[in-house]
Amino acid sequence: MAAVAFNGQVIGLSALSSSSVPVAFCRAVTGGSFSCDFGQIVKKGVGAQKSKRKGTTDATLQFSCVGVSKTDVARWWPTTAGAQVAAFLDFLVEVDDGTNGLELKLTSCQPGACTIAVAENDEITYDFEVKVQLVTSQAAGTAACVYTSLKGHTINDVTVEVSSAAFGVMDFSIANGMTLAMHNPMDGKTATLKTWPVAWVINTMDPVLSMTTDEQYNYGNWWDDTNTEVDVVIGLVNGTSAENVTITCDNFSQDEGTIVPLEPEPGVVGFPSTWSAGSGKVYNRVQFA
Repeated sequence: MAAVAFNGQVIGLSALSSSSVPVAFCRAVTGGSFSCDFGQIVKKGVGAQKSKRKGTTDATLQFSCVGVSKTDVARWWPTTAGAQVAAFLDFLVEVDDGTNGLELKLTSCQPGACTIAVAENDEITYDFEVKVQLVTSQAAGTAACVYTSLKGHTINDVTVEVSSAAFGVMDFSIANGMTLAMHNPMDGKTATLKTWPVAWVINTMDPVLSMTTDEQYNYGNWWDDTNTEVDVVIGLVNGTSAENVTITCDNFSQDEGTIVPLEPEPGVVGFPSTWSAGSGKVYNRVQFA
């Protein structure tokens, strides 16, 4: 009898429709995990005694991928104030060879951290975090994960303009700065579901842009008494117009930057800098079109 074993070819991730049908989310998942912290409540006592009870489950899906639609990416970047993102996605994750393994439906989810990044000779990669309120299992072979046919965007499909002008951007990453808080009121719970939280709610959100340029940006204004706020616009154009994306960082200002990198053999010298949104609302500061 052969031992049961799994590889990456039988591991999958998809979004789920409202009727729990797998829906394509990305072209390819390149890494990640689904993990649970069971919030164990442990008390140690005299007489070499120990009490251990399950607390509240913190279930987190984290994954990296390429080839995601701008509509789905924007779900991690709320445009209005609120405690939760309405109509957010559910997900299916599986380790499933058709006979062995398991499939998990992750439901009542909320978006957490998200980073969009590209490095030299690479393509736009998305890192997503999802907080999960409830997990249910189904037998192996019940459903199959599906994927998009989107081309995605390499570095050669990307343009970055700072205040409407190109500025030699060599790499960048944008993080939504979102954290979530568990909501778990003592309103009574159903047996077999007692360890799940009632909800996940948005705690903070403060987008940060990091990029490396081939010269110092705005050096002449570094010592000014006030910030210089600009729009940073990132265009993603791969030859298929339906996949074009424009990302606008609205009224961002520089928080820190390297004036002189003291490196003896750096190749092309890069000047890293970090930016964040200026005064005003914290939501809708990174916009997708």
